This record gives sequence, C-alpha cells and structure tokens, in this order.
Amino acid sequence: MAEPQLSLPEPEPTPVELTAAPPDLAVVPATGYDVAVVGAGLAGLAVGSLIARAGRSVVVLERGATPGGIGAVLPGENPPVDAGVLPITDAGSDGALKQLCERLGMAWSPDRVDPILQIALPRHRLTLSQDMAEWWPELRREMPEDEPIWRTLFPTLIDLAHDRDALARSLPPLPAESWWARLQVQKTLAIRCIAPKSRDLAGRIRFAARTPFRETLVTAGLGPVSEQALAACLWYLALRSVDECSTLEAALALRPLTQGWAAASGSLPTLAKRLLERLASDGGEVRYGVDVVALDVEKGKVRGLRTADGDRIPVRWVVADVGPDVLTGLVPARPRWAAKGSLARRFAPRAVAQIMTLVVPEAFLSAELGTLCLVVPQAGTPATEGNVVFVRSGEGPAASDRHITIGRFVPPDHAQSDPSGPLLRAAEQILPGIGAAAVRQTAYTCDDLAKIWGRPKAGLCYTESARDWLGRRGVPHRLGWPGLLAVGDWTYPGRLPTDVIAGALETADLILAEW
Repeated sequence: MAEPQLSLPEPEPTPVELTAAPPDLAVVPATGYDVAVVGAGLAGLAVGSLIARAGRSVVVLERGATPGGIGAVLPGENPPVDAGVLPITDAGSDGALKQLCERLGMAWSPDRVDPILQIALPRHRLTLSQDMAEWWPELRREMPEDEPIWRTLFPTLIDLAHDRDALARSLPPLPAESWWARLQVQKTLAIRCIAPKSRDLAGRIRFAARTPFRETLVTAGLGPVSEQALAACLWYLALRSVDECSTLEAALALRPLTQGWAAASGSLPTLAKRLLERLASDGGEVRYGVDVVALDVEKGKVRGLRTADGDRIPVRWVVADVGPDVLTGLVPARPRWAAKGSLARRFAPRAVAQIMTLVVPEAFLSAELGTLCLVVPQAGTPATEGNVVFVRSGEGPAASDRHITIGRFVPPDHAQSDPSGPLLRAAEQILPGIGAAAVRQTAYTCDDLAKIWGRPKAGLCYTESARDWLGRRGVPHRLGWPGLLAVGDWTYPGRLPTDVIAGALETADLILAEW
C-alpha cells in the first residue's frame, strides 16, 4: 500500500536550512523578545510559529544542530525516514494538526491510512479498518464468540471518552492549580448538589476512573485472545497495561483507533520543515547550538534566560519544549515547604524505544501487509514491553524497495541491549525470511535515538499518575513560575504528535490572551 503523505504547500523561495550554524547572540534586541522557546521539537516549533504569526517577536533556541525533536530523520537513510515510533492520529477534518495548519495558513489534506492497524497474534490476525463496521466480519472470522462483546464494548469506550471531554470543558485546565480551581473540580466531581445532567456525567466519569480496565474486560466477558489484542493497542498508544490503566484512561487511549490515521513515514520531518519555513516567513528566529542553562527570575516572575556562553536574553515569556530532567535544571529551586517533588523524579522514563530499519525489495512483501502492524510474539504473556513489536512500512530508496521500521518499547534498564535479534524474530511472524531478504539493516538503541531526538533519554512515557487529570496524563502548562510554560510529548496525554500539537495550540493561546 502506498504511504500517505502530508499535502502541504511547496517551500517558500528561500527555505530555512535545517542545520544552520548558530548566529551570534550579540544581535539580541536590546528589548529582548516577547517569547523565547527552549527546544526546537514539534511542540516548540508549533508554539513559535503561532506566536510569530500573531505578530510577536519569537526566538527558538535549540541546543543541537537540527530541529524536529521526535520528528527528526534517521541519519544515513535515503529517502529521509523518521523513527517510525509514533503515528499521526486524528487525521479527520477537525483534528489538532488541521487546526494548526489552518491557523498558520498551510494546507492540510492528509490521505488517511486504511486499514488503520493490523494486529498479529500467535494464532490470529486482525485488520482494523477506518470504518468500524468492517471490524465485525474480521472479529466473526477470528473470534466469533467475542464479536458481540466488541460491538458493545468499543462504542461504550468511545462514548466514555467523549463524556470525559464534555466534563473537562466545564472545568478549569487540569490538573487544577489554584485553590479556587481545585474547589471547582471538587464541586463537580464530588458534591452531589449540582445539576442532574452534570451529576450523572460526573458519576460515570468517577466510576470509570476508579475501575481497572482489566475488571471491565472481565465483566464484559472478553476472551483472552481479544484481551491480548486490546492490550497490545493500549501498550502501543499509551505504554500502559490493562492492569495499570483505569477504564477511563483506556477509553481515551484507544479512541484514536476510530479517528483516522495518517501514519506516513516521513510525515513528521515534513511537518517540522514546514513549521520552520512558516516561522521564518513571519519573522521568527531559530538559533542552533545554544545551550540554555538557567532562567532569570525577578520578583517571582521569569524575565529571561541565560546560556552556557554567559549571554542573557530578556523575554516576556519562556516556553520550554524540553524533557522534565532538563527542565528541572532550568527552574529555580523552591523552598522545601513549597516543593511538590522533583519533576525529574515524578517523570522518570517509564519505557524507552528501540528500533531497527530495513530496506527490503517490495516484491518480497505480502500484499496483505498494511502500513502499521502490531506483533504479539507470545501467547499467554502480557502484551507489554518486549511482547509487543510494531512494524511500519514506508517508501524505500528505490521504486522497487520498501523501508521497514521494526520497534518496541522496553524498561530503561533494558535500553542498551542489542534489539536486532528480538525484533527480527517478531517480524518473522508476519514476514518470514525478512532478515535474509533485507538489502540493508540498521539497529538503534535508546542512546542512539536520544541523540537523534535531542533529549538526554529517549523516554516515551513517564511514571506520573493520571488520577488528577481525569484519565489524561500531563502536567500543567504553568509550572508555578509566572512567565514559564511547558510543552512537549511529556506534558500532554499519551505521546502522540496530535496530543503534542493540541498542547502547543493551547499554550500559544494562553500567551496571546495575556496581550
């Protein structure tokens, strides 16, 4: 199947160089900038582009030599290939990416992948299409006794996710920060004397947030094969097991299966390039090789930042698109009585990525192989960590080749083990002989990906609880210091690009509302 591609306009006549040398910081305007973005990941570039589009002065400071974060391309691959770890979900008409492109004046009409996902279990194989009505014949063929349960369970989960969103719209941004906001949340979720409609909605959400997802699956009567299939999807989308997730968390994590995907290899690097071009055309700046080491705080408010070279850049706002371990080093220490725990400790990596890429003759591939397949190598074993492997297919360096990305998510203490053997063995389950057929193959450990993505640790999920977020993991935009906001794939629900972009839109709106 041909890979979908972002349908975005051609670059401006003078495109932005992705590896430009850092300009001299001596040219910083005397008045500083309205906004400084630390980190040129997708979220940082999106926020910077939106602020520049609104006519404010913006500088994006990147420690490395290339932008894009998790959208950066793998070195030495031709054509350029992203790591293939994350799909672009919510490719429908009102998704966050479409909103971003509309606000920036960029066209957005992605081809939606169909089928969305394939799940290869030891003795079963499911193909999930865009149209949920096409799931039922698949389930009848593979798991006839479970098909009626899927018909009831999945729409119920989708309705639950929509109910959560409806309730969240009536609340302050979660998690609530001020005492007044916390009181509003408490009133809605705990106090009974509110409007009947809101009371019923809050009751359903409370019950789903207290109920483990496994308990819901057992109550529904779902068989072990179906449970393993759903567990594999949950692990890939949220890096949580059915035992760790509440039913509410699972509903939010699994909803992308019904929203349309544009899981095209190369899409995220393309998006990063277009954001750079838009940022430059609207007067924003990007500086590479700039290591921000501290924030300047005056009278309790962030007023600027300092670099490793000793330069001070005055700003009105700082937006940090960096991981929690880096952010902890930038934020001034609080008194012990006011500290809520180290961000680095609360958001220690829960799972990290390992991948390998192969170039394979297209004639070798089965016509039934879709764009994305989840492989569960072992039956009777939880579909988490090493027992879930994803296989993505994209365009190769020649018309007769395909790029195959195979990956998994493992605990940090397994990060540096060579992934080649386990990944190839899992891929053999759906593509027998793929290792021998490969024209070229390259393995990437966690440290390799950390260097490519520009982060100290290639962690893709963190340990923080979702309880205070009504099922959606994240931290507040505001981290307790006026003038500082945080964005990125660790601050928003899940770890999908659309979640990150949605957070970037909200962050930009928070800043622009202050003017």
